[in-house]
Amino acid sequence: MKCLTAIKLVAITSLGISTGGLAFSSYSLFKLSTDIKTQSSQALSNALNLTIKLAAFASIPLAWFAATAFSVAFTYAPLRARHPYLVYAAVGSLLSTGALAHLVRPALNAISKDPPRLKRSKKLASPKRKEEVSSLDDSIYVDLKESVSPEATTGVEADSDDDDASLEFKIKDSIYKDDTIKTVKVLKRGFAYSSSVGLVTILLATIGLAGDRS
Repeated sequence: MKCLTAIKLVAITSLGISTGGLAFSSYSLFKLSTDIKTQSSQALSNALNLTIKLAAFASIPLAWFAATAFSVAFTYAPLRARHPYLVYAAVGSLLSTGALAHLVRPALNAISKDPPRLKRSKKLASPKRKEEVSSLDDSIYVDLKESVSPEATTGVEADSDDDDASLEFKIKDSIYKDDTIKTVKVLKRGFAYSSSVGLVTILLATIGLAGDRS
């Protein structure tokens, strides 16, 4: 019985950590959605990657481990100790992340593309001034002549290329942020649902365990 109690405690603890991670991810997504327009594409990509990887590599595996532990506790318990709450807790653990697991993979694919970056031309305008000094009959004449060099022409072309690159960047950045907003909305619903189911399951399992020990 002590071994079964330990398994149940491990299951509840694992589910608690999983649910805490899901709740933190849900809060992070809510905070991200409030200022998504003011953040750079790179910052959005980093924040989403961190949130999704936390769920994919921590919360989801822990919830599945908890479901397995609840199932083991129910299977190997004596007939009189096979309480239904163990089955409910196992199912609740799977439900808390089952739908989320289907959301995480498409979200990973959606943000796997690198965010747009602004590429500027390395060619800069460098107009040269030619100063010619000539002397004639004890008089000094200083003529400043601007000569249009090939570098200056290249500089004008570079400015035009920069303008085109800036416009292209703004378009790609706007499209990337629109796709990110859609991804965040879907994940927000998923994380909110998962953390709520996980919390209810923890309460159910904790009450059931307290009833076993009373």
